[in-house]
Amino acid sequence: MTDQDEPPPSSSTLREPLLLHHQPDQHDDDHEPREPVSSINATPCPRPQRLVDGMPPSTSLLLKSLYFLEALGSSTWGRFGTIYYNLHGLNSAQIGLIEGLMPVVRAVSQPFWGYVSDEFHCRKYVYLICKAGSTVILLMLALPWVYESWMRMLTVTLSTRLFAASGILDSYTLDVLGTANRMKYGRYRLWAGVSWGLGSVLIGLITDRFGFEPNFVLFAVLAAITLGLIAWKIPDTVREDVGNDEDDSHTITARDDVDDGVGGSSEEEQRQDIASSRSSNIMDLVRLAMQPRVAGFMVETVVMGAGMATVERLLFLYLVNDLGSTNLLCGLSVGINVMIEIPIFWYAERIMGVLGHDGMFAMSMICFFTRVYGYTLLTPATRWFVLPLEATHGITFALFWVASTDVTKALINQAGGWNTTIPMVVQTLYNSVGVGIGSIVGGWAMKEYGSRDMYRCVAAVVLALFVFHVTASVVSRICFKTQFLPDHEGSRERGEEAGRVNNIDVDACDGVVEDDEEVSCVFCPDDGSLKGKGHTT
Repeated sequence: MTDQDEPPPSSSTLREPLLLHHQPDQHDDDHEPREPVSSINATPCPRPQRLVDGMPPSTSLLLKSLYFLEALGSSTWGRFGTIYYNLHGLNSAQIGLIEGLMPVVRAVSQPFWGYVSDEFHCRKYVYLICKAGSTVILLMLALPWVYESWMRMLTVTLSTRLFAASGILDSYTLDVLGTANRMKYGRYRLWAGVSWGLGSVLIGLITDRFGFEPNFVLFAVLAAITLGLIAWKIPDTVREDVGNDEDDSHTITARDDVDDGVGGSSEEEQRQDIASSRSSNIMDLVRLAMQPRVAGFMVETVVMGAGMATVERLLFLYLVNDLGSTNLLCGLSVGINVMIEIPIFWYAERIMGVLGHDGMFAMSMICFFTRVYGYTLLTPATRWFVLPLEATHGITFALFWVASTDVTKALINQAGGWNTTIPMVVQTLYNSVGVGIGSIVGGWAMKEYGSRDMYRCVAAVVLALFVFHVTASVVSRICFKTQFLPDHEGSRERGEEAGRVNNIDVDACDGVVEDDEEVSCVFCPDDGSLKGKGHTT
């Protein structure tokens, strides 16, 4: 019988399957399949649902769409925010101050929202509140009453950072992927790179032709679509996937639309179970941060964030004011680096397998200080050579981001929880502390000493960081037989995390099977049994 001929599941089975680890019992030795026993009816369960990266195909598509829309909306403002300030008469020091103070506000608000999300298990609602609040406030910059005053522009811009929770989408994606599929995170994050590059080229054309005002309209429309998808499609889901041992992993899914009756506990009971099982606390995070390897990771994250800020916040000023570039060239400079980001995100697992965290950070630093020094060699006649230079930015950002995200997952495993707080703290170090320092100091240096001297200094600082990183990596490997940056040490391969086992029957179970495997051990909601078929490839 084909999938189309099968009867639809009854209302009692309309719930997400729970992926459990198989515990061997007496039934594994018999070859006779067990008949499902349903408390509602005796109708056999449908065939197993095919999974993509450990999740239903619809969830995979949703996450890719959210990354695409989120970055596309951000591209309408993002790097072009400096063009907006420049059009309204602000100098590089004032722009640097605005761009630098925004992360300071974000450094307080983002961890706060992360803590609220973890403590009250309301990730979805935190995201909705923050996205809606920041969108409404940012649109006020289109009002003449606001942009006619420096102080009002500063106040409105800083207010947008009160609703900063960008780490929530990353943490949600990591939770859904789980430890077994964590290296496939790059395949989702790359869609943000695609839309960021395409959007930047489009915005450059629009700004040259129509001015900056249409950008606000596009920003509002895309933000509304993103909010609608999140509110409609994303469940209020909590996933606990912590610890380094396979037997310690489990998945708990709490959906708003699941009946609390037969077949499982209520959402509130699940939340209480999760809260009662969490042994980590604030002091665990403090002790974790004081470990030398973790402290080194945080320092490097801050310095790289500061260096990136001098490019992402101030490069357009250099191109427009010093080299006489058009907004289109500015947009193309973003689009060209995305072309390099995409294959790196796609093959992130293989690259990390070769380079590791230490190697990816080192390569990122090499590309960064080489590119930034290259800026100082440009002239108005050679300004188009910024495009090949910007191609190396794709290598810098993609390697750094993938590696730092996987380090974050390792820290979550070590801490035994804090699935949202830790990613937000890492993003705060990069996007708030680092970007704040780089924007303020870089903007001041650009005004006082010129763009070329500022970029020479930035290249020297990152070169010094590279020397420190390589030295620490060599010492760690020789003396401690480990990488310098935190890793998933002591953890076994988690290819069986979803409960894959050998030679058991799955024909009559509502379960799940990965696209790239022949077997999956699944929990059947109808009879509470574990079933599977075939063998793992």
